[in-house]
Amino acid sequence: MSLIAPVLLRVVRRVQPDLPLVDHTGRARHLHEWHGQHVLIGFIYTACPDAQACPMTTARMAQIQRAVPEGTPLRFLSLTLDPARDTPETLSAYAATHGADLSTWTFATGEPALMTDGLPSLFNVLSLPDADGTLDHTVKLTLIGPDGRHVAEWKDNAVSAGDVLAAMR
Repeated sequence: MSLIAPVLLRVVRRVQPDLPLVDHTGRARHLHEWHGQHVLIGFIYTACPDAQACPMTTARMAQIQRAVPEGTPLRFLSLTLDPARDTPETLSAYAATHGADLSTWTFATGEPALMTDGLPSLFNVLSLPDADGTLDHTVKLTLIGPDGRHVAEWKDNAVSAGDVLAAMR
């Protein structure tokens, strides 16, 4: 039995369940909407003070979005780690500030337990609140394949459009 548990955990982490989200427009969304496409996922929160964390993750995703050839079946999904403060309106303003092309990029929030525990643990992202209201968290981008399985991940924003396109092949 002890050999089966680690295998099951890897399978659960590799196949993304269909979880309810709310996007930057307030519209209900589900992960299954992006099946059939690759999805580059980053975890952020809009009040992040660390220039090398959330702002850099968003900037890196914007660079990749601009560099990917038009028509590439790649979606971008930024998931907040701070659903209490990151309302759809806040996410929409953050997206505009960072030059996100919302035709292929969604910023999303959801139920607090899902956003602070469920989704981060599914993607092996750790997020810990500090006394001052900031969040210490893993900085990582994850590429999900058309079948909903993990394809690749990059830590500390060490990724380029070329890396993503190569992983999509």
